[in-house]
Amino acid sequence: MEILKNIDKSPAGSTLKSNHSPSYYIYSAELFLLILLWSYAVFVKLADLTLFQRQMYQQPFSKGINLMLIFAIPILEAAAAIWLILNKRKWGLWISLLLLLAFTGYVILVLADFFPNTPCSCGGLIAKMTWRTHLWFNIFFMVLNTYCLFFEHKRKGGRKAKN
Repeated sequence: MEILKNIDKSPAGSTLKSNHSPSYYIYSAELFLLILLWSYAVFVKLADLTLFQRQMYQQPFSKGINLMLIFAIPILEAAAAIWLILNKRKWGLWISLLLLLAFTGYVILVLADFFPNTPCSCGGLIAKMTWRTHLWFNIFFMVLNTYCLFFEHKRKGGRKAKN
């Protein structure tokens, strides 16, 4: 009977054995979506840099802030994607969350008619969303991001506790 307990229950010929919990797969899928989001965002901005710059200069901020944002946004989006891919996930998740919070704050101000001029400089498919859809899109990704941060904290905390 002891031998039967040790027999692998996987399908015949399968050597894949997983010790991961369902929450790990949820975390991995959400991480993938965040990587996809930031990679796409950077790609769209850099693919048509002139359009992105023109849209940024139409933002309701001073020219100096707009210029800073032209460089800072793609760099931070790329950093988030790269750090999420590499083993610096906590840094990537924090940058990702800060970007999402900033973008969501901007969308809330737009919906509240705070700015007289409100162009969207997102680019690609995301630029075709309404501001309300943008808000829900950002909230969705903030929830994913927050879950990943908690999972990462729990995972890293578990390792430290065992050592």
